[in-house]
Amino acid sequence: MRVSIENAIRELLDDKLEVLSSEVKETLSFLFNTEEGKECFNDWFQSNSINSEEISGVDFEKMYSKISGHVNINVRKPVFPVVFMRKFQKIAALFIIPLVIGAVTFLYYSQKSNRELSNELAAITNYDTYKVLPLNLEYVSPPGARLKILLTDSTEVCLNGNSRLFVSRDFGRNERRVKLDGEAFFDVRRNEKQKFIVDAGAIDVIALGTSFYVQAYPSEKTIEAVLLRGKVAVEYNEQQIILEPNQKYTYIKENNKENLSKNIETKRYKAWTDGELIFENDTMEEIIRRLEHFYNVTIVVENPEIYSYGFTASLANCSIEQIMEYMKLSSPIDYKVIKNEIRLSSRK
Repeated sequence: MRVSIENAIRELLDDKLEVLSSEVKETLSFLFNTEEGKECFNDWFQSNSINSEEISGVDFEKMYSKISGHVNINVRKPVFPVVFMRKFQKIAALFIIPLVIGAVTFLYYSQKSNRELSNELAAITNYDTYKVLPLNLEYVSPPGARLKILLTDSTEVCLNGNSRLFVSRDFGRNERRVKLDGEAFFDVRRNEKQKFIVDAGAIDVIALGTSFYVQAYPSEKTIEAVLLRGKVAVEYNEQQIILEPNQKYTYIKENNKENLSKNIETKRYKAWTDGELIFENDTMEEIIRRLEHFYNVTIVVENPEIYSYGFTASLANCSIEQIMEYMKLSSPIDYKVIKNEIRLSSRK
């Protein structure tokens, strides 16, 4: 159920709120994604009741991040069995944000004197110096969620849980560069005049038009890039390695070593974007890492021998409880779920 336009804008401007309610997201989507909504917004604009005191302290950067991080996100709900992936709208928050910022800015400036208005607009024009508006757009996919994004060049990105994608305001002018903290799948729109560059920390992944996967969580021991289609270059320390389809590049942070694996099965690196997890004789350490990011849980291993187990499975639209049951049936492992924590123990 949608809330009123005024209440939606008020919640958007509430500095104490980190996450927009589902009702507010529904209202914002209606206002800026439909023709009927745009007409309603224009009508409301003429008789708004938000005053200058409410607008004068707007934290534009927080509002910008709040919308980009939470509009059009489907978060997994604890239902058994759970269907935690739906089709996402291919509308990036980038197209919604300027309209909302324009709306609240108009509301604020419409109540200023001409002299005040002139001064305030001068500050916005020079926002690089005054930081009135953010220089970069930050997309945030909370733990346990997947976020699909359509960039301005029509490149499609899917962020896994607990991931962030930073897009420069200069994106598409001279180059197409983004920064990734976390895990993402990219389907890059081809543009021979502009490379698409993913800054993944120690390495850059460079492409023209291709589909590839990057894992670059700051807390992980490695950075990975897997090529599904096209061709990419991985650049580290001014050296490049060219990846062909079905190849995987791994950078090991501890010793700055690089590794290239060929003829790998790449389906698993795309399947998670549609709610499917594929394990191919993966180690327990790798399985735990993926489950924690995917389901927003903490997994504690009580017996070290559990790390010696491996699993092969293809699991689509399963709850974490269903996956734990599969592991219990296929190995001498037992588990306990305590709120958001899962404890694994050996079964005698």
